[in-house]
Amino acid sequence: MPRDPGADCRKKGILRRKPSQDLIDVFNVGAATKAETYEICEYESLIDMAREMNHKKVAQLLRQTMKEEKATLKKMEAFSEKVKPNQIMSKEQRAVLQSNGKSSRRGRAA
Repeated sequence: MPRDPGADCRKKGILRRKPSQDLIDVFNVGAATKAETYEICEYESLIDMAREMNHKKVAQLLRQTMKEEKATLKKMEAFSEKVKPNQIMSKEQRAVLQSNGKSSRRGRAA
C-alpha cells in the first residue's frame, strides 16, 4: 500500500494539540469507518467484474469477504455511537473545531 506523504505532518499537527484519548478514539473510529466503506465499494466492483468474466467461485469468495467487511463496518458504526465528539470535548475545543471547519470549507470548490 502506498505511503501517504502527508500522514506524518497531520499526525504531528494533531498530537501537537495534545488531544484527549477520547478524541483520538473518535478520529480512529471515523478513519476505520471510511476505510471499511471504501473496501466494500471495491469488493462490489470486483464481484461485478468476476461475474462478467464468469468466474463464479471467485465472485463467491469475494462476496464472503465483502460480508465480513460489512460486519466490521457495523461494528465501527456501533463504536461511533458510543464515542461522540460533542460529549467528550470541552466548549473551547468545540469552538476551535467549528471555527476550523468553517474556514476550511470556504476555500473548497463546490
